[in-house]
Amino acid sequence: AHCSEESNSDGAELRSAGGFSRTRTARSRAGTTRTASSRTDHTEGKYLILIGKGYTAVGSDAVRIELADHRPPRPGERLQLEKEMYSVKTVSPPTDGVVEVALDRPLKVVGALAPELQIGGSGEVWVMLLCQSAGYNLDMQVLLRTMGAHEAVLQLLRLPVSSAPLPSELRTRAVLRAVYRTIKALVTGFPQMQSDLVPAIPRMVEHVEKDLVAYDVTPTGCVTAILRDNRAACARVPFSAIHKFVQLAAKKQAPRFLRFLGEICRPAGVAIKRNCQLVAQALGSKEEALLLFNSTEGMEERAALIAARDLETNPRGKLAYHIEAVGLLGTLVTGINNPNIEQMVRETLPMDDVVA
Repeated sequence: AHCSEESNSDGAELRSAGGFSRTRTARSRAGTTRTASSRTDHTEGKYLILIGKGYTAVGSDAVRIELADHRPPRPGERLQLEKEMYSVKTVSPPTDGVVEVALDRPLKVVGALAPELQIGGSGEVWVMLLCQSAGYNLDMQVLLRTMGAHEAVLQLLRLPVSSAPLPSELRTRAVLRAVYRTIKALVTGFPQMQSDLVPAIPRMVEHVEKDLVAYDVTPTGCVTAILRDNRAACARVPFSAIHKFVQLAAKKQAPRFLRFLGEICRPAGVAIKRNCQLVAQALGSKEEALLLFNSTEGMEERAALIAARDLETNPRGKLAYHIEAVGLLGTLVTGINNPNIEQMVRETLPMDDVVA
């Protein structure tokens, strides 16, 4: 977490996630300014940090938190418990490092229930605080690379997990999500570390379908962070990986899969013709990967999603996916001269639909 810089409420100071003061110089040296920001990525600039151990029960909106080396959460901040996000309503004054927190809604668990939360269990949960990063500290990233921290972290990717979560492996899954969180912090805006971790991408791809999604990070998002704005790395992505992500997009319609495809087509704002051709070829064989709302019913559904502010309330939903799909088609024809791709895009997304 100390690779990230956290802004305070008025933006007048930069602090590490643990609360230690840092200067703006660290942020300016980090080189994290991107040529273009993501269209729908709600995880950009955000990360979760462990702040302590909580005790609660399913159906309860109260949680007692034993704080680690971190300040108490504040009203209005967001916490993650058991993969779900909650807003903090009230917080008691700390007593011997313990606070009582009221959440905005009762605790619920989707999927496997941890033994600790079953009847007779301890009620123990890990409590994560959502933070906003103002940038990345290149000095810390360089230091950790020199120490070989990434090599130690990569060893944890070998931890075995099944395709569907089991109660007995929920803690292992929490560790793997923490691994991806760490990798993302290590590589963002740091080309040398990105290049170091390119060989680990196949192992990360193996995790894409193993339900290791957290609010702030996913295996796909981590792979995208490794490749972001790194032309040399993007040029080495095999067609098998491109085909895999197009299949996943068609199956799950999650925006992160299209975001990955767009990143490898146009890193640092400059198109890689070979990747554009491969992505267009893969999309041509999986048209269901594109959600375009180009029928009368589809346009009505899109209008309803926009009116409901679905992009804000459901950042991994259908509207976000649609935006990424349209953006990806634009990426495929920008900066290259390929009549075949241009014709495919025109047939897939006619100009009348774009104007509408």
